[in-house]
Amino acid sequence: MAPKKARTGGRQSMTDQNHSATEETGSTPVVASPTKRSPRSFLDSARRNLSEEELKAPGAIRLLISEIERLDERTAELQLLANAYHDLRVEKAVLDEKLKVSKWHEIMSGLCLATGSAGIGISFRLLALETATGVGALIISVLLVLVGILSKVLK
Repeated sequence: MAPKKARTGGRQSMTDQNHSATEETGSTPVVASPTKRSPRSFLDSARRNLSEEELKAPGAIRLLISEIERLDERTAELQLLANAYHDLRVEKAVLDEKLKVSKWHEIMSGLCLATGSAGIGISFRLLALETATGVGALIISVLLVLVGILSKVLK
């Protein structure tokens, strides 16, 4: 069964012609403000156009003093943030260096374990052939395995 069409008096509706059902006709786009203005931006022109006599007025002096105090507080806040940033940067560098040492430590420990294990396997073959190098290879291989294990334990 075909869907029923709405009666439009012989004309096509606006949505049937060239607009989608979700488009709002007659709407205007909202333009976002490009930048946020400072709370004291209304004073910008006044700050630049004051004469020496106007700057000597008590209200201007109070305004300048309050602005100086506000900027001092903001500077102190930013200095704390800068100090915290530098402390974290130093801490990160220290941790990165520890990680590099840890990687090399893991590589050397794994290499000792692998070489020692392979040496133990080969030394049993050499012992079966009754050669003098079999005992030496076994001793060196066991020492390598022990060094690899101790380095992991004593990290």
